[in-house]
Amino acid sequence: MEWQRKIRMLAGRAVLSLMSDAFTAQVKVLDGEVRDEAEVFQQYGFRSQPQPGAEGILLALGGNRDHTVILCLDDRRYTVTLVSGECAMYDDLGKYVVLKRDGSILVKAKTKVRMEVPLLEVTGEIKDRCDSGGFSMADMRGKHNDHDHKENNVTGGNTNKPNQVF
Repeated sequence: MEWQRKIRMLAGRAVLSLMSDAFTAQVKVLDGEVRDEAEVFQQYGFRSQPQPGAEGILLALGGNRDHTVILCLDDRRYTVTLVSGECAMYDDLGKYVVLKRDGSILVKAKTKVRMEVPLLEVTGEIKDRCDSGGFSMADMRGKHNDHDHKENNVTGGNTNKPNQVF
């Protein structure tokens, strides 16, 4: 019966062949069936361009394979290990942002983290080289405010502390 076939064709697993843009894709389903220009639905505020081989859920609206949509594209080849309750954004190159259970945010980047903002405010300390001792900004301000220099070409002794204290 036609309605039984439509129910069987309603949902299935899809393997991404090609992401045309952030909104449409070519996927393989069932036994080698290829669907072109399937609509890709992604969560509001997040956009991704998964690599071929990513998997998702195919829905054939009304049981009609001519109108397919893809939901929940994911790729098990690239993932981040999390504990219960944690969330992450990650890519296939090993970069990630993890919202940790302890309230911290872990960012891993290969070269740098860049913020394009007119003002960066931090309510706590900033510390460099934190895994090997390092210094906080407060430590560096203290060293600057308290430093002096040996006087040259004058009577000797040390200079006064800086006039401008940070």
